[in-house]
Amino acid sequence: MLGRVRYAEHFRRRCRERRVTTIDVGNVLRSGRICGRPEFCPDFGNWKYRIRAVAEEDTLEVVIALDPEEDYELAPLIVLITVYVK
Repeated sequence: MLGRVRYAEHFRRRCRERRVTTIDVGNVLRSGRICGRPEFCPDFGNWKYRIRAVAEEDTLEVVIALDPEEDYELAPLIVLITVYVK
């Protein structure tokens, strides 16, 4: 399956502030686990998911959403919303 990723501006700011690299984020997306329940965002009409994994010595949590206007099967678009260092 092919897919695309869009980095929201808020996500970029949080990465800079929290000193998280795109390599760290990629590792979380590849090896992390969904934690908690999905949250519906009425403003954007999508579901948000929290993905958590250990990167370096920190536990990172990345919040993502699937763009509801894109085809999930052919080329889903994952929007990276924010990142937390736990």
